Amino acid sequence: MTIKSPKIWTSFEDQLTLLQQRGMIVEDKDKALHYLSKLGYYRLSGYFYPFRQFDNNGRRADHFAEATYFNDVLALYMFDKALRVLAMDALERIEVAVKVEVAYLLGKHDVVAHENPAFFQTDSARFKHSEWLAAYQKLLMRERRKSDVGSERQSSFVQHHMHHYDGALPIWVGCEVWDFGTLSNLFRGLESKYSDQIAKKYGIRSGKALSSFLYTFNTVRNISAHHGRLWNRGIVGRASLAAIKGPQWQRLNNEQAFTAFCLMQWMMQNICPNSEWKIRVKDTIKQFPIVRGDAINEVNLQRFGIPDGMDLERWQLWKR
Repeated sequence: MTIKSPKIWTSFEDQLTLLQQRGMIVEDKDKALHYLSKLGYYRLSGYFYPFRQFDNNGRRADHFAEATYFNDVLALYMFDKALRVLAMDALERIEVAVKVEVAYLLGKHDVVAHENPAFFQTDSARFKHSEWLAAYQKLLMRERRKSDVGSERQSSFVQHHMHHYDGALPIWVGCEVWDFGTLSNLFRGLESKYSDQIAKKYGIRSGKALSSFLYTFNTVRNISAHHGRLWNRGIVGRASLAAIKGPQWQRLNNEQAFTAFCLMQWMMQNICPNSEWKIRVKDTIKQFPIVRGDAINEVNLQRFGIPDGMDLERWQLWKR
């Protein structure tokens, strides 16, 4: 493998000139410079990619396809941004609801069940309760440090329990410091008799299947929270689609983001049955940008994961 020299710094003006030299059409130079200076060339490069030509070996060349417009690339970025906002909205509700389910079920048996290894698998190669507990303790310490800095901070509930209850946080309190990854990891390690009960409340065959959903959700959540790209990107962690019945599910590619959106809607119809989230998702999909030029066959909703010809209005999951 040939080691390349490090990239050199270039001004926004030079970045725009480079795009034009490679065949991109810039209709409004000031607008393009504004977005380059606010979004960054590197962040936008993921959206440039499908507009690039193929060379004789079938690999992407640096030059853009005929009639590639900066405004079309920007529209694709804005579409993807809207997806991220929608994802974060649904995942916040799912995270909170599943936390409550876990805390309510386990807390009925032991108020500090999350610290009790009896509730967790002991033969799992993917989960070690001692490791999860160490990560949880770090989260508690972080919240305590926040409280030390400002007594009026939201995390003062940690200090309250430390001072008044000998440091033991009931699971319904402790879960407030978990992030999505912590929740997902804990759920993966639960004994099946507990995880299965929670899964059935969402019409999911097993706790193992729901665990795969949560793992996928956490991946999407991290991508969205860090302003990453959901369109035209593989999602690590395959959700177990066989856990939900229906022919439409079998048409999905569980490595693409749309599948995660379908799973979010499956959860949302239970958690927030009157929510208009699915309507906003469909409205966003309808606004997918129609690009000009030779890249039109590369820039499509199939790269988000929607199968060609799928009509969401015919799928009960997405019907109004």
